Amino acid sequence: MFISERTVKAHLGAIFDKLGVRDRLQLVLRLSAFPEPAPNPAVEPKP
Repeated sequence: MFISERTVKAHLGAIFDKLGVRDRLQLVLRLSAFPEPAPNPAVEPKP
Protein backbone atom coordinates (compact mmCIF):
# COMPACT_ATOMS: atom_id res chain seq x y z
CA MET A 1 0.00 0.00 0.00
CA PHE A 2 1.28 3.49 -0.78
CA ILE A 3 0.17 7.07 -1.25
CA SER A 4 1.18 9.24 -4.14
CA GLU A 5 3.45 12.25 -3.96
CA ARG A 6 0.47 14.38 -4.95
CA THR A 7 -1.52 13.12 -1.94
CA VAL A 8 1.35 13.95 0.43
CA LYS A 9 1.64 17.45 -1.05
CA ALA A 10 -2.12 17.97 -0.68
CA HIS A 11 -2.07 16.93 2.99
CA LEU A 12 0.98 19.08 3.73
CA GLY A 13 -0.68 22.01 1.98
CA ALA A 14 -3.76 21.63 4.19
CA ILE A 15 -1.57 21.53 7.32
CA PHE A 16 0.39 24.59 6.17
CA ASP A 17 -2.85 26.49 5.52
CA LYS A 18 -4.26 25.64 8.95
CA LEU A 19 -1.08 26.77 10.68
CA GLY A 20 -0.58 29.85 8.51
CA VAL A 21 2.81 28.85 7.10
CA ARG A 22 4.12 28.61 3.52
CA ASP A 23 6.60 25.76 3.74
CA ARG A 24 8.31 23.20 5.96
CA LEU A 25 10.90 25.67 7.21
CA GLN A 26 8.23 28.05 8.48
CA LEU A 27 6.44 25.07 10.04
CA VAL A 28 9.58 24.06 11.95
CA LEU A 29 10.19 27.63 13.07
CA ARG A 30 6.61 27.96 14.28
CA LEU A 31 6.71 24.65 16.17
CA SER A 32 10.10 25.44 17.71
CA ALA A 33 8.47 28.38 19.49
CA PHE A 34 6.55 25.92 21.69
CA PRO A 35 8.26 24.36 24.71
CA GLU A 36 9.04 20.67 24.56
CA PRO A 37 6.41 18.70 26.51
CA ALA A 38 7.42 17.07 29.77
CA PRO A 39 7.99 13.31 29.58
CA ASN A 40 4.98 11.17 30.37
CA PRO A 41 6.03 8.22 32.56
CA ALA A 42 3.01 6.25 31.38
CA VAL A 43 4.36 6.09 27.82
CA GLU A 44 8.13 6.22 28.38
CA PRO A 45 9.98 2.96 27.70
CA LYS A 46 11.25 1.16 30.76
CA PRO A 47 14.98 0.33 30.99
